[in-house]
Amino acid sequence: NALSKWPDTPHCADAANALAPRLANDRHLLSALDP
Repeated sequence: NALSKWPDTPHCADAANALAPRLANDRHLLSALDP
């Protein structure tokens, strides 16, 4: 998926962790990122 392509840095990991709940709650956005 899109998040797995991000650089493995603490900043990106924090961003991914912050976005994950939003993506899980937004099926349209999740589908757009991970068809």
